Amino acid sequence: MILDKIISSKLIIQNSRINLNKNSIPHAQLIVDENYSGGLVAALYISLILLNKMEVLDKRLTSNEKISNLFQDPDLLFLVPLPDSKSTVNQYFNDWISFIGSSPFGDYSDWLSRIDYKNSNGIISTESVNNLHRSLSLKSYQNENKVCIIWESSKLNIQASNKLLKILEDPPKNTYFILTSNSENSILPTVRSRCQITKITKIKKALLYSILESIGCDKDEINFISKKSSGNMRIAMSLFEKKESEVNLESFLVNFLRIAYKAKFDKESALDLLNWSNKISVEPKSFKLQFLIFMEYFIREAMLISYKVDEISSFKSSINFDLKKFSKFIHSVNIEPFFNLISHSKYALERNANSKILFSNFSFEVSELLNLKES
Repeated sequence: MILDKIISSKLIIQNSRINLNKNSIPHAQLIVDENYSGGLVAALYISLILLNKMEVLDKRLTSNEKISNLFQDPDLLFLVPLPDSKSTVNQYFNDWISFIGSSPFGDYSDWLSRIDYKNSNGIISTESVNNLHRSLSLKSYQNENKVCIIWESSKLNIQASNKLLKILEDPPKNTYFILTSNSENSILPTVRSRCQITKITKIKKALLYSILESIGCDKDEINFISKKSSGNMRIAMSLFEKKESEVNLESFLVNFLRIAYKAKFDKESALDLLNWSNKISVEPKSFKLQFLIFMEYFIREAMLISYKVDEISSFKSSINFDLKKFSKFIHSVNIEPFFNLISHSKYALERNANSKILFSNFSFEVSELLNLKES
């Protein structure tokens, strides 16, 4: 599993600059990870330090034991976004352990897709915090400490945040709280004030190369993933794990561009374009975001060829698509509007805009841009 190799290599941990001295780890800390560059990995590693003696931990990390098994410790508790207030972590515990093992850089939309709740925003409810409080009041099973990881803590609703605040103000003895979030400002200020805040920096190119090498990528794959992901580990791991889906993504995009171009002057293609927007609107949020990121890369590479600097282009088609022919449709008149459109769409998607409306408008704007002529 990905997590086994990532934890064993300790590359993410070394990059995080998080306090790993067992005697001085704060009882409450917030790890801010804007680019999904290892916040969850760091939180998991800290939990291992707090729940194991270092000599035992080092031995377990270098053994053949699956590292994901280490996180099934009864003294390690999790709060994660769930579909509704009635759902409990215990219901999804096996799914969660599988998720952190294979997708340690995923976000909450990836997680909800994993448990087949594609269109839910996910919440950490008051009832989840109440259940946590009850668990913390029990004696630890086999360790001196108890650890609670609150992943994607921005999904705490206001009532749950206030409940958590009361626990942080008067925490049970030998209990540690590790909150992770991609946005510091999305956490209730009073909760933030109780936490030591650490920010995970964006992965630099050299480190990304080392990480990809440690998980078995060859040189061509490393160059390809590094250029496409721009230091975003979530995207990098997605590209690594889903090479086949990359082929599907390119096919999906090329088919869309062909329909969009013809829709300007063909009614049947215009209907096909509406069908396309309906189709993508029901896909998981993670796929829609990945599509927009890939399209942005695709347009940029076509621009390089159009501007006759194709020697610095890194594009390699997975379906034998001739980007040089397509590059004739990318020029000085439409290149900036293309990037603005994609950027605006990513922004709207991240803020949970109505996908059907978003991609319907997006598809017809792309149709207009593809048919613009360079003056």
